[in-house]
Amino acid sequence: MMMYTFNILVLLFFYQLDLSESFSFDDPDSWVEEFPNCGGRNQSPINIDLRTVTYKKYPNSFTIYNENRKPYNYTLCNDGMALKLSGNYADGQKSYLSGGPFGKDEYEFDHVQFIWSASDDEQSGHQLADLNYQMETHWIHFKQEYGTLENAKNFPDGIVIVGGLWAVKDDIDETALTTKIVPQLVNVSQPNTKTPIEPFTFSDLEAEPDSSVDAYLYFGSETVPPCAPATWAVLKFTYYLTSAELSAFRAVTLENGANHNMRPVQPLEDREIYQTPKVSGQVITMMDLLNPI
Repeated sequence: MMMYTFNILVLLFFYQLDLSESFSFDDPDSWVEEFPNCGGRNQSPINIDLRTVTYKKYPNSFTIYNENRKPYNYTLCNDGMALKLSGNYADGQKSYLSGGPFGKDEYEFDHVQFIWSASDDEQSGHQLADLNYQMETHWIHFKQEYGTLENAKNFPDGIVIVGGLWAVKDDIDETALTTKIVPQLVNVSQPNTKTPIEPFTFSDLEAEPDSSVDAYLYFGSETVPPCAPATWAVLKFTYYLTSAELSAFRAVTLENGANHNMRPVQPLEDREIYQTPKVSGQVITMMDLLNPI
């Protein structure tokens, strides 16, 4: 069992996502009526108050392995709650994370989830020192010993979400978001649709790369129902997209006609936030040995 430095009290139950016609991203306070865990004390997103963050170094650094491996293919899916990007990888090349507060436990990458706001000045999503961001990417990982993401949602240590924060900036170089994802959004403009995406590495999303990145760690939840418990690692790094690209996301229709899926900032309560370095690692596979660069 992973040892947390956070104080955790979570009600565990099995999740089944069954949305009613009354579900609305515009009325997040009502989610608890269908999804009780959305009313718990450890909710996400939060404002990360940098004055109260505790810097912490662990014996084994928080490491994401194979995060820049390119898959065979990607599929972008609109499931009504978010746009989800998943890929098929060669054996041993799928990303996973370990170290830091997770010790030797390994968390396997499952998919990337795109979350965006309804307006630029909306007080929603994760904030850094009260600063708003217009979009987020959530790299969803599940604890390998639990077998699947859905099963992992039933455990307080089952999910780790690596969060990327996006701001609008029009004078930026093209990224994979520009060339690979945004042109395909028209094909997932309605719920229950999907489209193939040309493979790229996650570093291709960075308009202004930075090799040294810290992460803010805290215990929270998914930001969309069923609000399963999750440990967050919000990156101290800004991704950028243009105003036109953000408009393309807002043109996507989600469940019950929603044009956004970003939840308002939730109370921190008595939770602690830790800052720690994020390290990149790569596992050498047989394919690497047979096909050296």
